[in-house]
Amino acid sequence: MKLDGDINIPDAKLGYLLNWRQENDKSGMMARLGFTSDNADELRQAILLLVATYDAVLAGNNGHGNVYEVTGELLGPSGSRVLVSVWIQLIGKQSYNFVTLRPPRKR
Repeated sequence: MKLDGDINIPDAKLGYLLNWRQENDKSGMMARLGFTSDNADELRQAILLLVATYDAVLAGNNGHGNVYEVTGELLGPSGSRVLVSVWIQLIGKQSYNFVTLRPPRKR
């Protein structure tokens, strides 16, 4: 299924991905794809393209709403990588809120 409805990617979530953090840092992974805080909107557009291109899979319910994962190739200015985008649809809402990007789990 495709995520339909409003797709929300808050600026704070992009900052989380693009700015170095001591724990759960993802800025290095983003930098290798060519994303920095200087082109955060390009990252937003790349995430939106990923969601429009690939199907979402229900990953569970965390008590606040349904969690979906969309796995696909994130296209960056310096390359691409298969990543999982994680979304939540809060109970009673038609919108989907971006949670994070992560590498696929190894099987």
